[in-house]
Amino acid sequence: MTEEQEPASRPEDPESPPELPQPEGVTEPKAEDEKDKKKEKESSWVRENIEAIIVAIVLALIIREFAMEAFVIPTGSMAPTLFGEHTEIVCPNCSREFAIDTPNKGPSFEDAYKCYADCPRCKSRKPVHLYANEYSESSEAVCETCGHRWIVETPASGRTVPAKRISLMCPNCDYEFMRDITPSDIAGGHKILVNKAGLLVRDPQRWDVIVFKYPQDVTKNYIKRLIGLPGERVQVRDGDIYINGKIARKEFDIVRAMRYEVFSSELSQKWDKLVPWTAFDEQWQLSVENLYVKAHAGESAVEFSKRITSALPYSDPDANSSCDDVNDVGYRLNVLCEDEGEFFCAIDNQEYEFRLTIPVGSKGKASLTSDGVKVRTADVRFDPGRTYRVEFLVIDDRVLGFVDGTEVLRYDYEPDKIVSGNVQISLGTIKCAARFNKIHVYRDIYYVPRGEYGAREPLELASDEYFALGDNSASSKDSRDWGTVPAPNMLGRGFIIFWPVTQIEFIK
Repeated sequence: MTEEQEPASRPEDPESPPELPQPEGVTEPKAEDEKDKKKEKESSWVRENIEAIIVAIVLALIIREFAMEAFVIPTGSMAPTLFGEHTEIVCPNCSREFAIDTPNKGPSFEDAYKCYADCPRCKSRKPVHLYANEYSESSEAVCETCGHRWIVETPASGRTVPAKRISLMCPNCDYEFMRDITPSDIAGGHKILVNKAGLLVRDPQRWDVIVFKYPQDVTKNYIKRLIGLPGERVQVRDGDIYINGKIARKEFDIVRAMRYEVFSSELSQKWDKLVPWTAFDEQWQLSVENLYVKAHAGESAVEFSKRITSALPYSDPDANSSCDDVNDVGYRLNVLCEDEGEFFCAIDNQEYEFRLTIPVGSKGKASLTSDGVKVRTADVRFDPGRTYRVEFLVIDDRVLGFVDGTEVLRYDYEPDKIVSGNVQISLGTIKCAARFNKIHVYRDIYYVPRGEYGAREPLELASDEYFALGDNSASSKDSRDWGTVPAPNMLGRGFIIFWPVTQIEFIK
């Protein structure tokens, strides 16, 4: 076959592939169709994102309305559980951290020269604030490291900043010092999440932290602790809560959440050392961090000498000046007994002296006595040379004893009368030498019996009413002042502190 005789169907260009038949109903795409498809994809992408945003907004609104909502604490009525606008303070003597109410309330800030100076005591070079005095060429400086005060020459000119000097006392070591505060030191209130859906699952319980619409102005939200439930008869009396004529006792997890520490031996003191213990004989070696008693005949004890009151550093001075003695107290400590004998710890609340005694050795049982009368026993003993963690408290007419975190004794009692006065805390041993450290002393919240409702006489709550009080009782405007909270005003329970991040914790 010659080249001229090849079939006519052969392609003229052997490099070009043959045309393939198109499936029926399909045509070649056109440029206009490509543009339309691109527009459709862009339109679909925009529509999907708008829908996602709308769904997110709707879900957020639903969550805010029915599940969770964020709130900012406006005032200090719930201190020390929750802070409103405040300033964080660190004691220069023991490094105890505590908060005070925002210092821009009261006297206004003054113009002060900010400069650097060397402290004569701690030798640190720090910024100090000097307040201009037209009658003197010098001013008193305060060291922010150790709290020392000394005289510095006031500059004739220079940069001034708003500042205010305030007088403070550490709630742990009673160290009195001055501190210069500027507007930049003021922190906003705690930000919390409130669980709204929880009210649909269970009714509010006593001691819950609740958020509700203020009965006298429903445009305002208040946060307090729930004290009285519908149908109850509630009264604030001598620092405690009475429901239907009987004291309202808190379980230990609530006590632990609400207690306020008044002393810690784990905070080392630098400049002025306060040893808040008094020994009754010469067997003791006392320091801030440790207590040690030598082996001896008979009984030897020390007593906590610091007065325990309802004072709170967050509150204003007027509230603290009229503070009350608190008899609901507790303490925990590490105990190491070196040989056989007995360890004891006691709390005298001016009505009864409760004493927990634990044998050291192979024989005996722990006992709880009330004014010398045995009321409880427990199969607990200490081994010589071993360290134990002991906690003992008398709060809400209930005595609790713990060893290494386990409850070993519980005793509820009905007081014959209401008494007041400085509570006495003591500890010691019979015969054996012992060492005590990591000591923490704390008190319960003291509810001030003042106001028009539920203080002078019991208040009857209707079937749809609640009674709510602030933890900072001396400085809180609450149900004692304006009455009950209607059930429809309830919004939810405080769930968690989420800001600042360094203080994130669940609210109890």
